[in-house]
Amino acid sequence: MNTMAPRVIKTDEQYRHFLAEVEKLAVLDPEPDSDAGVRLELLVMLVETYEKVRFAFAGPDPIEAIIFRMEQQGLRQKDIAPLLGGKNRASEVLARKRPLTLTMIRSLHEKLDIAPGLLIREPAAEYKVKRFATRLKGRVQRRREHPGFEGFLPLGTVLENLPAIPGKPGIYIVVRPDRFRPKFNARSLAGRFKDRDPTCPVEKLRKKWVPGATVIYVGKAGASANRSLRRRIRQLVRFGSGEPAAHWGGRALWQLEGIWDAQVAWKMTNADPRTAERRMIKEFESQFGRLPYANFQR
Repeated sequence: MNTMAPRVIKTDEQYRHFLAEVEKLAVLDPEPDSDAGVRLELLVMLVETYEKVRFAFAGPDPIEAIIFRMEQQGLRQKDIAPLLGGKNRASEVLARKRPLTLTMIRSLHEKLDIAPGLLIREPAAEYKVKRFATRLKGRVQRRREHPGFEGFLPLGTVLENLPAIPGKPGIYIVVRPDRFRPKFNARSLAGRFKDRDPTCPVEKLRKKWVPGATVIYVGKAGASANRSLRRRIRQLVRFGSGEPAAHWGGRALWQLEGIWDAQVAWKMTNADPRTAERRMIKEFESQFGRLPYANFQR
C-alpha cells in the first residue's frame, strides 16, 4: 500500500485509503510511542473526524420504538400491557418512569418483533453510528490504560455479544464512559435478588465515587462453567436489567445515569481468580486511596 501523508479527509476515496491503513496498523498493535503507533493514533483521529460528519445519525430510544410499532400495528396501551407486566407497569414504562426489564425486552421482541438492541438502550438518549475507526480508537485507548484486558463491550451490547466472552475463569472490570460526570438515581434499576432492595443511599454513592478513576467495578469469575466470565458478565447485565439474577456485587452501578454506555472488559487467568481480583483491587486502592466505586469489600 502506498503511504499517504496524513491530511484532513475530504473525500470517500481518501477515507477508504486511510481506513485500510488503520486496519493494517491495528493488526500490528505497535507501541504507542513508536513511529507506527503515533501514525496509527493520528490516522484514527482523522478517520473518526470524517465519520462523525459523514455517517452520524440519531437513533430512536426504546419508548419511541415501542410507540412506533404500536402505531404500525394499530395497538393501544392495553394491548401491550401483558408484555410489560400489567396496566400499571405499562403506563410507567411508556411514561419513562420505569426501565424495561430483560423479560419485557424478550416479550416485546418475540411479540412485536422489535430488535433487542433498540430496547436495551436508555430512554431519551442519543446514539451515533460507531464506524470501525471510532470503535478502534476506544479499544486502543482502553487497552493501553488496562493492559491484558480484552473486550471493552458497552454494557448495552453484552447480551447480543455473549459468544465473544470466554467461558473461562478470570477477572473483569467495568470502565466508565469517556468524559463521564456521575449522576445518581434515587432508585436502582437492578432486580431484587432474594427480595433484597439493591438501592443505596445517594449520599453514600457520592462518597464512594472515585474522581479520576476509569475503573468503577472489579469482579471475578471462577473455574466452573457455572461461574465463567461469560456467565458472570451475563448475570451482571441481567441483574442491571431488573431481573432477580444472582449478581449482588456491583449493585451501585445500576444507580448511575448512562451506565449502559460503560464498558466491560475481561482478562482470563490460570491463577485463582479471587487472588487476581484482590491484587487488582489492592493496586487500585494504593493509587486512589479507596476501593473502586461499585466494590464494597476487598
